[in-house]
Amino acid sequence: MRKTTETLSTGDWVRISFTLLDPDQRAPELPAETAKTPYIVHATGRLLEAAQVGQEATIETQIGRRLRGVVTEARPGDWHTFGAMHPELRKATNYIHKLQRTLRDSR
Repeated sequence: MRKTTETLSTGDWVRISFTLLDPDQRAPELPAETAKTPYIVHATGRLLEAAQVGQEATIETQIGRRLRGVVTEARPGDWHTFGAMHPELRKATNYIHKLQRTLRDSR
């Protein structure tokens, strides 16, 4: 969680976290290592009230759900990646493009 004293405004895009299930509420068939940890939700949305990172606040998600939790990040980005390109995928992509050109040219 990045700490900041900046007060975020209503409508700002933030990430929140909250515990959905405590360990004693989780399914009994889960592996022991998993069952002993709480089920924590991380969600992004627009603030419905002014707040600071570290404070509890309500957000509205992109699909209109209202969730309440602790603001963990202001203006979060998407930093995921699908990893490095594999040569096999590049070969398959080239093959598909070649087929598409052949089909298009044969019309």
